[in-house]
Amino acid sequence: VKDIITLETSQNRRSVLENLVSKNWNRVPSQIFKPKESFEWSQNLRGLDLVAFVIVVDEEDQILMVEERTGQYFLPAGHFEDSEDIISASVRETFEETGYQVEVLNISEIVFGWKKGYSPLHFVVSAKIVGGSLKQIKDKHSNQAKWMPLNVVLRGLEKKESKWRKPYEIGPFVKQWIQRRKTGAWMVLY
Repeated sequence: VKDIITLETSQNRRSVLENLVSKNWNRVPSQIFKPKESFEWSQNLRGLDLVAFVIVVDEEDQILMVEERTGQYFLPAGHFEDSEDIISASVRETFEETGYQVEVLNISEIVFGWKKGYSPLHFVVSAKIVGGSLKQIKDKHSNQAKWMPLNVVLRGLEKKESKWRKPYEIGPFVKQWIQRRKTGAWMVLY
């Protein structure tokens, strides 16, 4: 997948999607990504939203969360920059928002949607800490990072408590990650 999901220019966004659909869709669970027999491409792919979401859970079952500038919590996440693949976007965003250097282990989920003006292509990855230290100083990326008990975060997301940004989005990501951890059914990075 690393070789497939590389953005060099906005023009390359079409080829990114074409590669996913034509060559690699069978690596992704069918309930998440179902290409049609004839996939019609928009002439304008500026609405493609490529985002990496990173889930890091330590040995004590605590999940790494980011306190955003709004005061709400979210997973380390962010948009791909030019020439980035899944791994480099995940590593960069995690470092910017949490202060930790991570190694991406596998893909937990790929979410793809297609509608006029906005087409999310979101990658949820599992990672482990390999360096750095917990960010505790506010900057343009976030207020701070924080380790939180996974079960507390999951309950808060299920209740859609106001301290979480987009619990309807990251709640299912965390649940899917927990399920994959239990079963070992990860999507593999090639």
